[in-house]
Amino acid sequence: VVTAPSAFGTAITFSTVTVGPTETTAGSGPSFAVPGGVLVGDTITIDTNGTMYLQTGGTYGTNAAGIVVVNGTALVGQDTPNPGPGTGTGTTYGALLLGNSTDGFFQVYPSDASNGLGSPTPPTDLLTTLNLSTFAGGNLIGATTLEFLLSDTIVSDNSGQYTVSSGSSVPEPVSGALVGWGLLAAAALVRRRKA
Repeated sequence: VVTAPSAFGTAITFSTVTVGPTETTAGSGPSFAVPGGVLVGDTITIDTNGTMYLQTGGTYGTNAAGIVVVNGTALVGQDTPNPGPGTGTGTTYGALLLGNSTDGFFQVYPSDASNGLGSPTPPTDLLTTLNLSTFAGGNLIGATTLEFLLSDTIVSDNSGQYTVSSGSSVPEPVSGALVGWGLLAAAALVRRRKA
């Protein structure tokens, strides 16, 4: 794990990992250490691609938000809540989870339109930057180890995988606008000095 200080906290990064079709319980998924623990203001950027198939024959495939990308019990563009029991209770079947056995596991990508809910062609490559002060209600503050899991209850018919990596930070629109205005102001100043 590499941490890079930022104006608002530390950007937590991790080595690329693969989440497999049976990694649904604490201790079974890929994990990484967070030296010093998660602090208020820390962020993590997560880029996930791939499809997890929750039924035999490569059917009921989902993206990391749990949105169906290959028909099965549910149809493409739909999601299916996971009623439990187990680690993924209250999340969406097929969703990527982040957390640990002490603080709980939480769905990384929301099951919403931005991640393909209602779409006839949901994406299989998802990117998000999470503020760990607000993600999961701040429950991961102080965590020294984080783990990725799959939300599912019956894994005997699963196949596929998610490849999860530290992505490039997703800038907020306001940040992009401020950078743009700053560049315009600098250009105007240089032009004014030449005149």
